[in-house]
Amino acid sequence: AHAKLENSPSVYSIDKDIFNSLSTSPAKYRDRLVDSLPVDAFINGIKIIDLTAPDTPLVSAARTAHDAIWTPPQTAPKMPPEENVHMNALAAQLVKVRAREYSEKSFSLDYKHNHLGTEIPEGWRYRLEYTFLRPPSATASAVEKTHTLFLSPRLGGTTQIVGSPTRDCIFHAEQALIDALFPLTFGKTLLRDLPNIPTPPELPPNPIPPPSAAAPAAVPATPPTVSTTPPAAPTTPPAAPTTPPLAAPASLPQRNK
Repeated sequence: AHAKLENSPSVYSIDKDIFNSLSTSPAKYRDRLVDSLPVDAFINGIKIIDLTAPDTPLVSAARTAHDAIWTPPQTAPKMPPEENVHMNALAAQLVKVRAREYSEKSFSLDYKHNHLGTEIPEGWRYRLEYTFLRPPSATASAVEKTHTLFLSPRLGGTTQIVGSPTRDCIFHAEQALIDALFPLTFGKTLLRDLPNIPTPPELPPNPIPPPSAAAPAAVPATPPTVSTTPPAAPTTPPAAPTTPPLAAPASLPQRNK
């Protein structure tokens, strides 16, 4: 195998084992910068739509300057203060959109993914539209342009897939963009995304067995007292047994002297 440095005319012979460490996928060597805004432009509008319920945007707000407060449309509810902080964090990440890594597939609205071996492929879940404004200058008029990104659900702590129709690519978002999207996407659809687990039926009460016909013997309330005192000894000794008198022996005959 041979290699050549870009700024040198020399050609080098190299060990072919280097190919074991190099990927042959062109996506591995693609520029990680997907999109960026002009230096003097700022994001003045953001809209996020849940594609499972597209009629009501999750987020839709605009601002008139880089440091201005985000305001929703007049027909939308008032935005809570913490959401303004989330919008600023997301806008900061959209100034330069970077890929952690690219997919080898080109962008498609019908894209499906099986993340971590899931059985059911999932498609795009959110559509993010952000508008940037480039103020007029002495040589150019104002420019306002909208970019669109398609987002998968958050597939884990560090994984969310993004598709760019403009750049015709699919990529994994960097962590900072994932974290900025979270409170404005999954944080708003949390109750909608929870599985619908039916309430289990109530168990019947335990039946009380009927009383038996023969009533159990009553248990005495107080157990009988056991005496620990030995019985008293009799005061009169027992009478001696009566023995019949012995008969007198018969007289023996005397001998003659």
